[in-house]
Amino acid sequence: VETVAQDFQTVPVELVSFTGSVERNDVHLLWVTAIEVDNQGFQIERRQSGSKAWERIGFVKSRTSSAGVTEYEYIDRGLLPGRYEYRLRQLDTDGSFREYGSVVATVGLPESFALMQSFPNPFNPTTEIQYQIPATGGNSSGKTRTILKVYNLLGQEVRTLVDKEEPPGFYTVFWDATDDAGREVPSGVYVYRIQSGNFVSARKAVFVK
Repeated sequence: VETVAQDFQTVPVELVSFTGSVERNDVHLLWVTAIEVDNQGFQIERRQSGSKAWERIGFVKSRTSSAGVTEYEYIDRGLLPGRYEYRLRQLDTDGSFREYGSVVATVGLPESFALMQSFPNPFNPTTEIQYQIPATGGNSSGKTRTILKVYNLLGQEVRTLVDKEEPPGFYTVFWDATDDAGREVPSGVYVYRIQSGNFVSARKAVFVK
């Protein structure tokens, strides 16, 4: 079982902890409360890395209405490889709610190279670019030389986002519409291109002011 990283926010004293672990293609979520008053239950929400939209994937009813430690568990099964983020939405009986989290889990390793479409697109001021490197095809250290650059439509290099050897996995980089000198680029269409081992791919991103 691989314990995953979590980005923990300050939460009310009712919630003691919210953690996650990965086992094969399943993510095990565990949270502990110290006190619950008028709690209807917990809605479990998930989003994949690169998405801003949260998706409801389950609901766990409250098991207590008083002080005392209570443990809850939810298993998100059969996930495809990727990075997933989870949060809890605690629902009161009067309809109000609080959000807790988040926990980030990485499931599996990619089986192929890929360059994703940037998000958002069009964008201002920042867009997110994701790519993945598989476990095969690296050098003797298991790493693959990866170069990710941004070009204008004239083919001129604008910005180098990545230029290093990287192990297999899922990656996210951000481009803030500036060039290598830190100057903001003009509005327009730009091409971001990756070369990782023998894999080459390119996509377009539109910057609007």
